Amino acid sequence: MGLWRKFVDINVKLSSFFNLDNMAEYGTHVEYLRLAALLFSSPDVRRVMDVAAGSNWQFPPFYKSAYGLELSGIDIDAEGIEANRLLDWRYTGDVCGGQKIGSGSYDLVTCYSGIEHFHDVEKFLNNAFAALRPGGALIAQFPSGLAPFAILNKALPQILKQKILNLIYPRKTAEIGYAVSYDKCRYSEFKKAAEKAGFVVEYYLPSYMSSGYFTWFVPLFIISQFLDLIRLVFGTKDMASYNLFVLRRPGEHFPIKWTWHSKF
Repeated sequence: MGLWRKFVDINVKLSSFFNLDNMAEYGTHVEYLRLAALLFSSPDVRRVMDVAAGSNWQFPPFYKSAYGLELSGIDIDAEGIEANRLLDWRYTGDVCGGQKIGSGSYDLVTCYSGIEHFHDVEKFLNNAFAALRPGGALIAQFPSGLAPFAILNKALPQILKQKILNLIYPRKTAEIGYAVSYDKCRYSEFKKAAEKAGFVVEYYLPSYMSSGYFTWFVPLFIISQFLDLIRLVFGTKDMASYNLFVLRRPGEHFPIKWTWHSKF
């Protein structure tokens, strides 16, 4: 095992030399944090529901007091959400089932890398729409079902995936080893489901880079980056590896200038 760990560590370091500058897969991850901060700063946003909240909030703890937020969270993992000490209110339940996440009382619903785990995204979107007041927003970042790692993830049995993750990323197994569904995770599927629920798409950002999972073996990492570039140049939004959406429940709200892009 010691030799294997050295092999992985060396490959991870070597992969960093071949990583394309400004083309990392974390574009949507970082943009999620930036846009959520913009929403937190809006005078319209005070009550926030974090879906799939887990054991920690993705933002600096001082954001909560700086923006004057009342922070609630919901997760199917009771033990995990109980450890999330920044939450004012904690709820345990399935956001795709009968568990409601509010009744027209929230200004903002956030969901970071959770959509891919939901077994019924349409029900989640309906619940999120009902949880928001008119003019409220939902911001969600999640991988597409057509991302190379997602296709591999769906093809492998859960037990085998856990063993592979334990072997390659032992420190991250608990974080990335949850079962996935990838229901309605392509751009067109999610957009259609969101609009069916009553939302308006206010902002969208795709990311085609998805090679981070393959840094453990340099040749595979280089091949993956090449394929990412091909999809970036020739791909449609449905071919994106990651999606970032900001959805609005129709109603009066403080306008935010997201970007100079306007068509989605």
